[in-house]
Amino acid sequence: MLQPVYIVGMGQIPVQKRHEATLRQLGAQVVRAALQNAGLDRVGALYLGNMLSDELQSQKHVAALVADEAGLAGIEALQVRAATATGAAALRMAALAVASGSVSSAVAVGVEK
Repeated sequence: MLQPVYIVGMGQIPVQKRHEATLRQLGAQVVRAALQNAGLDRVGALYLGNMLSDELQSQKHVAALVADEAGLAGIEALQVRAATATGAAALRMAALAVASGSVSSAVAVGVEK
């Protein structure tokens, strides 16, 4: 039986050109803001929506880098790609992880540069 799932916090940074910041820094800022808003120190998993880091930034494994930068080393961290539905797919994966009982809390984040 699936567990109930609730969105308990959110975080956002301004959408703007940030040449000095890396993808991992931008993603970590958003994750920290969401965790603070939710009153959480840690989550069991991070699902990151990102389509173009390989092509535009020559950066792979962005989810693991963001988790590490946000102080969440050691958790499950997966990058999600689903074209224009990437953000929704990351949120769906986080919800399913909680609903299945795999983790008690998860964060979904989207970042592009």
